[in-house]
Amino acid sequence: MNFLEARFREYYLQESLEMPPNFRSREWGFILFDPRRMMHRHKSFLSRNELVDYIRTVTPAHAYHSAAIYQQPGAPTMKEKGWIGTDLIFDLDADHLRNAPSRYGDMLTLVKRETLKLLDFLLSDFGFSDQDIDVVFSGGRGYHIHVRDPMVQDLGSGERREIVDYLTGRGLDIERYFSEKSTLSTLDDDIPSYGHQRSPIPSSCQGLVAKWTARKLAKEYGKDPNEMFDLFEKILPDSYVNFTFPREDATGWGSRIHCSILSFVERLHELDEEEAVEMLSSRAGFAPPQKGLFRMNDLENPGSLVVKLRNAKDPVSRYLRDRLSPEAKQLLLSKHNDTTRKDVADSIDRNKKKILFKKILISELNQILQDPSPFDMAIFMQADLINKNKKEMERVSSEYSNIRFKRLLLEKAYPNEFKKSMVTKFYELLMQEDVFDQIREGNLSCFKGSSQVWRILIENDLKDASVTIGTGPGLRDEVDSQKGETDEPVTTDIKRLIRFPLSLHGGTGLRVTPLSIDALRIFDPLSDAVVFGDDPVEVCLSGPFELEMRGEYYRWEGGSAEVPLCVAVFLMARGAAELGKALEG
Repeated sequence: MNFLEARFREYYLQESLEMPPNFRSREWGFILFDPRRMMHRHKSFLSRNELVDYIRTVTPAHAYHSAAIYQQPGAPTMKEKGWIGTDLIFDLDADHLRNAPSRYGDMLTLVKRETLKLLDFLLSDFGFSDQDIDVVFSGGRGYHIHVRDPMVQDLGSGERREIVDYLTGRGLDIERYFSEKSTLSTLDDDIPSYGHQRSPIPSSCQGLVAKWTARKLAKEYGKDPNEMFDLFEKILPDSYVNFTFPREDATGWGSRIHCSILSFVERLHELDEEEAVEMLSSRAGFAPPQKGLFRMNDLENPGSLVVKLRNAKDPVSRYLRDRLSPEAKQLLLSKHNDTTRKDVADSIDRNKKKILFKKILISELNQILQDPSPFDMAIFMQADLINKNKKEMERVSSEYSNIRFKRLLLEKAYPNEFKKSMVTKFYELLMQEDVFDQIREGNLSCFKGSSQVWRILIENDLKDASVTIGTGPGLRDEVDSQKGETDEPVTTDIKRLIRFPLSLHGGTGLRVTPLSIDALRIFDPLSDAVVFGDDPVEVCLSGPFELEMRGEYYRWEGGSAEVPLCVAVFLMARGAAELGKALEG
């Protein structure tokens, strides 16, 4: 502790500290190099020299000032201070990143990405000027954002929480950004005798409007209202629905939803079909029941498949036939299977027998799909079903030897025998030539019947667009675990203390570094926030530790080590090492 205090004092004696705006009206607080780690707060200073002299004298481990400005910042109680206003503060810390990486450098990379995301919200959605925003590396595991626009300084905790709600998407109704309207004018073709023109009807009102229109037409043409409504229900499906969402010129959350859809489709277009279908299959909303296994109605033409397996003229059919069980081969593939199982033929009629054969075939196919060994890709290449070289095919075979991938191959091998899975159909729609033009126009009508799928996809993708503040529910509880977080209490607490820029962080020895928004993009905290040099220092580590600092990677198993001063300060501040060699014996 004495060693760290001495190094911090050297830094403060040399550093020219810059004051925050209205520093005379802010409360100050300090934690000293003291085992009790007590906060000494309710301090105020009338001049910069007074503050600098105090810091150089007491040499704090941590230095803070209030986000608020007061009439009497040094008063001992909050009531006596006389609150005037508070900067809008955001604290993004790796401590609040769920599923954050364990390595310190990786944590900082992730929290920097979240910081840039939050800045985009503040600049684009709220319209704050970059002149009114200060970004500060906290010196620990994150960043602080100070919004000093006068318009936000008198906001109370409730108003600040509303800002938090917007950033997190808490309470965001995704349904508002999607529109499904039935174009009922096309009903003229379906009910030529009525010839009644209708304007588009929102999907949320379809049932009510259809009933009302059914009654009106029934009365007008002397028809039964119930029969008329039944007809409406039959002709209202997807072919009569326009499905739209925010265009590329949308703003706010609409813009994020649009970009989310566009980037999702762009990612899929960069993949091979097998990789794209695998990616889609892994997303919520696509996984079919029983993990992609075939169901009875997936086999559209079982007789044709049996004939192909029996004749085995193509390489895939020969390959598949050889993997059937002996019992299935005897029952399904024998040309005399009507007499091979007379007990079956005598006990059930022809229709039931077809159902039995279909069940057996589906069961056999699913056994093949569930076999953990991958398919022999050379067979499918020989059948011209996959256009890849041998090396690429070996990679695909090892990475995608799962049920969904195998099913895709069988669907491609037997397009007339199997119905395409939902994910395959959806992929083909995504590959349409004009799909990007349609998306930019906010039109998803080419994906008829898939509106619910898009909603699930967007809810998953928006986890990368939103910022979750605190631990409360954000856009959706189920995607919260994947989103970056900032500390909500810091934002909503109008009397909070925040780290003093250019001070040192007592838990790392790194500088609390003020940055411009442009500088943040290239900022490397493990180089740019390091203030101590490379003089060698002997330390004793309490256990294994790894660290990357100033471009050098260090790894220790514990015990004595000679390290640069900057590393020694970091290790001792983190409690991972003590000064000096390990005691022998």
